[in-house]
Amino acid sequence: MSISYLLQRSGIFLALVRLPFRMMRRIGNKINTWWWKLHLLRLGRNSLVEMGVSIENPRQVAVGEHCLICRDATLVSETIDGNLFLEDRVQINRGVKIDHTGGVLIREHALISEGVTIYSHTHGIDPHSTPKA
Repeated sequence: MSISYLLQRSGIFLALVRLPFRMMRRIGNKINTWWWKLHLLRLGRNSLVEMGVSIENPRQVAVGEHCLICRDATLVSETIDGNLFLEDRVQINRGVKIDHTGGVLIREHALISEGVTIYSHTHGIDPHSTPKA
């Protein structure tokens, strides 16, 4: 039996190859979540922050229980006054950018789809002016 036959006919071989990578990713995500738990204002029970998430001003971010923030999500604020509150069971998918300069509250059971951008402020006509809520 050749390897190409196994790859075409059996998912077992491919699953055995992918298993160590999945385990390493899961362990990395757990370590990353622990790290953010030390730095965020609040990180609720059973929440997960995947590797590759970028959070500026983490002391302004509170995450509820059973939340998921997927890789490549970016949570930013142009000032130290903008708060971001995620209630319980919120999922933020890959590639999401949330600018919480003006303050953002995301309610329970919300799902934010991939690639969404949320702005909570304006600069008015002049893009170089100070942000306004």
